[in-house]
Amino acid sequence: MIPEAQGLYDPANEHDSCGVGFLVNMKGEPSHDIVQNALLICSKLAHRGGCGCDLKTGDGAGMLMAMPHKFFGTVAKELGFDLPAAGRFAAGNVFFSPDEKLAAEEKQSIEDAIGEMGQKLLGWRDLPIDDHDLGKASKK
Repeated sequence: MIPEAQGLYDPANEHDSCGVGFLVNMKGEPSHDIVQNALLICSKLAHRGGCGCDLKTGDGAGMLMAMPHKFFGTVAKELGFDLPAAGRFAAGNVFFSPDEKLAAEEKQSIEDAIGEMGQKLLGWRDLPIDDHDLGKASKK
């Protein structure tokens, strides 16, 4: 029996999952072991919602984790800016068009939206890419 709507819970948002795993440190302490075990969980979920793909292509299953402030602080210094205190910034991955002109327009749109929200863009970082083990569907 599904409970009635209450607080932040709304039964209209109920749906099935084909595989979910949770790992936590009950004391809230970050640990690389938790990340390694989360990756192990993903590797053990055989279906994960992806059917009909080549054997190397997944469905985008991932993990939610705390922001690694020390790592981002190091990267920020390399890029020439200081990082605000933990919990006072956000980071995201953006996939731009391979077309350089279109990518520049996309980047500008994001910068404009950040400014319109009253926020400050700290910087951009090109992420290292290693696609040697991607399947055909993912590379495409």
